Amino acid sequence: MIKSMKYEFMKNRIGLLILAGIYVLLEVIFLACLPLHSERLLATSVLGFVLLSTVCQFYIFFNGISMYSRDLKEKSGYLVFMTPLSTYKIIGAKLLAILIESLVVNILLGLTAFIDGSLALHTFADVSWKEFFTEVAELFSFFIDSANFYYILTTLLSMLIISYVFLYTLVTVAYLSISLSATVLMNRRGRGLASFALFIVLMVVIASVISKLPTWDVRLDGSVFGAFLYSLPQIIFMIVAAIAAYFGSAILLDKAISL
Repeated sequence: MIKSMKYEFMKNRIGLLILAGIYVLLEVIFLACLPLHSERLLATSVLGFVLLSTVCQFYIFFNGISMYSRDLKEKSGYLVFMTPLSTYKIIGAKLLAILIESLVVNILLGLTAFIDGSLALHTFADVSWKEFFTEVAELFSFFIDSANFYYILTTLLSMLIISYVFLYTLVTVAYLSISLSATVLMNRRGRGLASFALFIVLMVVIASVISKLPTWDVRLDGSVFGAFLYSLPQIIFMIVAAIAAYFGSAILLDKAISL
């Protein structure tokens, strides 16, 4: 399984190296703004890092979907699925590779944000992180009672967890859609379009069910992990849907798809 994950990383190396180059460029721009005290360069680099973070996540997750589709279509993918591993481990390796890549990128960008943010706050505002978040909490307090430093951090962490659950649901449902279309259409034309149409249908069904689920009865104002607890029924359903899609894809890959 580790070898399979290494193969996934190797296939992604060019795209990841391009993103790494953009990261280095943005960091150079940011470091240049400090001695120059250029707020314009600071704003440019900060906006660039925000866009880079978003692009990285979409690239990692959607490229993971694209690679699974290509492996089923191209002859080179035959070698992936003919390894002495169960289909559960093959798909699991792909999902773990996506997770590791995403976590590494998030940790790197998070550390960069903390270090660069500390330098920027000291250079331009001469305040600490604690003072900065205290001021942000005061702004939030106009809209949410009892907003504080811990509320902001736990809310951000809750949003990160929810986004990962949603993205993994999206990926596994996409895997299932691709597997179903490969089962029905085999090597016929229109398989990609059929996969996309089926994916849309499945996601609409999942979204429809989620919209009808009750929210958790918890106060959002100032409560620790309030955003997470508030959406707990929806999160649980998405996890169940992702697990079901994972097993469905593995079963189809093992029993019904002719590679």
